[in-house]
Formats: sequence, structure tokens, C-alpha cells
Amino acid sequence: MKSVNQCPICHCAPVVTFSSKIPMRKNATDSYQLQVETYALGLCKQVDPREMLSICWGCKSAFRAIFFDSDELQQIYRSEYIGMESHVSEGMVYRDNGFLNENSARSLSLVKEIERTYKVSIRDIFDIGGRDGFRLKSLAENGYHCKVFDPMPCEPCSMLIEKEYILGSDIEKTEKADLIILGSMLEHCENPHEIIESCQAHLREGGFIFLDLPYDIATFFEWLLLRRWVGKSLGIDYTHNIFYSRKAVQCLLAKHGIATLSNQYNTIASLRGTVLMETLGRKVDSKDDMSKYKNWLSLDFDLLNTHYCFAILNRITNKITAVWR
Repeated sequence: MKSVNQCPICHCAPVVTFSSKIPMRKNATDSYQLQVETYALGLCKQVDPREMLSICWGCKSAFRAIFFDSDELQQIYRSEYIGMESHVSEGMVYRDNGFLNENSARSLSLVKEIERTYKVSIRDIFDIGGRDGFRLKSLAENGYHCKVFDPMPCEPCSMLIEKEYILGSDIEKTEKADLIILGSMLEHCENPHEIIESCQAHLREGGFIFLDLPYDIATFFEWLLLRRWVGKSLGIDYTHNIFYSRKAVQCLLAKHGIATLSNQYNTIASLRGTVLMETLGRKVDSKDDMSKYKNWLSLDFDLLNTHYCFAILNRITNKITAVWR
């Protein structure tokens, strides 16, 4: 375990830190978080910590005050994957054709849109932390050179996809890409700056980086404002260390010479309607080049995002409706 006393994005001291573990109230049924915590802590032979959450005013993000370190995370993911292979049926999400087809088609559409919008030709694509390369299948079948880097012991989903069983930080210096994909990966990282710096080094001049992140910051504030008081735990994977805001993502990329081109939210049907924050960035040569791109800095904690507002409104409506039934 690693104690975190400053924001991992902007290195500011947190505004406030408080416990996210509260007694389950009578009739509360949310046990998911408890199961995940028990599993992860047992795997690392750790005593259950009094988990703390911190809020950073600098980059408008939230983060855990106690992280799993890199070695512990590798142990969790390798054991988790092997466990799922042994005990979960063929209907497991990463073997599901609907999941594979949706994510694969989204990646192909993304690359075609980049080529059309920015008048570039993309050939080499890396997916860092992409398990079996499920995002790359359609791209590989359409002639793109696709490579996935992930230590998880699973074979590529297509013979056209190359895989190296290593972490992103272990990629050879000579390896270069036109596009690097980080899919639902940065939220787990102990040091996101190290990951983005490594990606920047492996991008060709003018290369692109695409990252999607679960919209945990909305879940965090929903829990803080509503669910905490009805006895429900925070429904976020215990191995998610940082809950990113739009501002946090842009600050992180800009620190390493990557300009934010777009930032949007997308609902993924195959992940039970999970909302992802999707960001496209591009490697630039100088601060002058950085200033040419749109400034996406948000002044708040992204609380006014429409997905979040409608989700809260829907919950309130359901509660009122239930009373009158």
C-alpha cells in the first residue's frame, strides 16, 4: 500500500480528506464494493485500511489517499484474470461477441475520423493495457498495424494483432506509433505522469493519443451528495485510484506536450451503460503549438455534465413515483 498526501495530477495538497467507509444502514443492499475490497486486500495480504478519499481543488479531481502500488496491482490483475478464466462461463464480458464488436467498431470509426479531420495517414497503432486487443480487431482487419502491450496471460483476439506481455513502461525505445490508445487504464495507475510521458516518447511527431476513462467523478459526487446518506458504499472499482475531471485530463496531457483536441462523454451499451469520458490529444512541438488548440479547462468539478444531471433526475423521479404507487 502507498499513502498519497498530494494530488497525483497537479501535486496540490488536497482540500479535504474523509472516510468513504460508513456502516451499512438497515436494508442497504450494495455489497459490491465490500466484495472487491475483500478480494483485493486478501490477495495482497493487507489488513483492511480505513479507506480515505481526497478532493483536489487544483485540477478538480478526486483520489484515494491510499493506493495499491504497482506490484500489488499486477498481482491483483493477473490473479483476477486467471480466476475468471477458471470459474467464469463463456458468457464473460471479454469473450462476448457483442462487447468485442462494439469496441472494435468504435476504434475503427475513431481512426477514420482522425484521418479525415486532420488529413493524416495512420498506420501503427498501440493499445497499452488492452488485454487481448479487443479494441483493435477491426483495425487489424482493415490493414492497420496493431500491437497490444499487456502482461495479462491472454492470447490476442485476432491473429492479425501482435501482443507483447509487458507493461507500457517496458516498451522498447525504438517502438513508435501514430496512435496510442489507453482504454480504461489511467484510473488504475499509481503514477499517471509516468504513463503519459512514456506514451509521448513513443509517439511520432504529430501523433495522436486517445484515452477513455470511466466517469468516476460523477459517481463520486453522487455518492457524496446522495448515496452516502442511505447507507450505500461507493460503487467504483477499488483499484481505481484517481477519479478524473475534464480539467485533470487536460492538465495531465499538457504537462507532457500533448494538446487536447476533443473531450466528450459516451455511453457504452456493452458495459451496462457505463459513461466514459473520451479524450483525443495530439503531440505538439512547442507551447506556441499548444496554444493553437481549444482550451477545455473546466471551472467546476464537471458536476453540470448532462449525463450526471439526468442520472440524478431519473433517480429522484423513480423515488417519487415509487411513493405514489
